Amino acid sequence: MRVGMLYTTVADMTEAKALADAVLARQLAACVNVVPGMRSFYRWQGELRDDGEVIVLMKTDRARKKALCDLVKGEHPYETPALLWFDAQDSDPDFAAWITAMTRPGSVEAG
Repeated sequence: MRVGMLYTTVADMTEAKALADAVLARQLAACVNVVPGMRSFYRWQGELRDDGEVIVLMKTDRARKKALCDLVKGEHPYETPALLWFDAQDSDPDFAAWITAMTRPGSVEAG
């Protein structure tokens, strides 16, 4: 089984919840973790920025990666969102199987 995780950031919990709801409604991720309280320091349009952000981590099967990335990019409130994919080199086989089952179109199994 090949599973992985998509990382992005948003400005607040409202945006994070909207992304999570959209992704989970379409079974593009088995689980979405939201981590508030992050600070990002970066350069944007010639200006140094210091912004509070929320991390959003979406666990999915590799077969759903493109659909997940496309949806998140289309729904994301940022002009240029951070979209980083991480392949899980090692994962618990039962957990990976659950991710695959939960992202299979039409699956209603809760695990």
